[in-house]
Parts: sequence; structure tokens; C-alpha cells
Amino acid sequence: RLRQWHNVAIVMQNRVDRYQSLLHAVPDPKLNAVLARVIGRSSRPFVRTLILDAGTRNHASPGEAVVDQRGMIGRIYRSGNRTSWVILLTDPNSRMPVTVAASKGGGSAVQAIMSGDNSSMPALDLVSRTAKLHPGDQVVSSGDGGLLPYGLPIGTVVAGDGGAWRVALLADAASSQDVEILNYSVPPDKLPPRAELP
Repeated sequence: RLRQWHNVAIVMQNRVDRYQSLLHAVPDPKLNAVLARVIGRSSRPFVRTLILDAGTRNHASPGEAVVDQRGMIGRIYRSGNRTSWVILLTDPNSRMPVTVAASKGGGSAVQAIMSGDNSSMPALDLVSRTAKLHPGDQVVSSGDGGLLPYGLPIGTVVAGDGGAWRVALLADAASSQDVEILNYSVPPDKLPPRAELP
């Protein structure tokens, strides 16, 4: 079944590339990935982290996304020469912009901030107070700020206590062994001199 979906993904990627060429679209930046193993875990009251066996000598840098085969786990916040520390999405210090895509047709994407609070399901804070969410909506990285690529799978929307929305994460950091560190560096162009501005 996985081989079948792999083939479908290849066909769809080729189709997207062809459409982008026909439309003269700007292609998405390419991602470079570093494979790493989890060599340690820390779960203190206010910090939840993983320790990986890849560091700056493997081109692992702070801010980069860490994913396993299921979805995003967190981001690197510190890199040594041979190791890196990952702050998990469930950590109280973790906040990131996300996009919520409707699970059923017809709905528009909703922008939100996902915040960890030491529970297994991070909280969602909607940017627009009039936006509507539904259980089962898909949560992905928004790409805002250029620090992370758009569309990294994160989880699904679930109803929390008191009408709040939460995210059931796809990845389980407690059981992750092999992960990828995504190198996504797209430096913005420098602002041209004032005389050149239109």
C-alpha cells in the first residue's frame, strides 16, 4: 500500500511540475534534509526536548524543522558540533504560525498560532475571530516568516474544553527514533535603494 501511494505521489509531483512550467510559476524552494537519530529525551516541567546525533558539522542549524515519517515534531533551538536539541511542538515555549485547511470541500484556509502547553495536544489561537473550524480539519505549517516551508503536516483539529480548539499531532515524539532535519533557508532579497523604488 505504501508503494502504491509512493507512486501516486511521484505522478502528482510530475503533474505539478508540468503545470508550474505551463503557468511560468515560481517553483517552491528545494528542501535539503539531514537524517538523524534520537539519542536522548528530556521531559522536565517546563521544557520538552529531544537530542539528535547531528549538529553543525552536518549542517543542522537552529530554527530548522524536525520531522519523522508521520509529521512535524518540533524545531532545533540549539546546535553543537555533533548534536542538536529540539524543542517539541508540545513545549510551552513553542509557538508557530499554522494554516488550517478544511477537511471537507468548500472551506477556505484559516490562519492560526499553535502553542504548546505541556499537554499532548497544542492549543490553536485563531488570527481571525470570525473564522470557523471543524473537527478533522488538517493543520500544516504556514510558511509565514520564511523560517519553515509551507505545508509540513502537523495534525488535525479536535475540540477542546470550553470551546477551545486543539491539535491532535500526527507524530509521536515519545516513539520517534529516526528523524529528518529540513534545511530550508530562503534569505529575503535586500530592499533596493529608495531611488529605485517604484
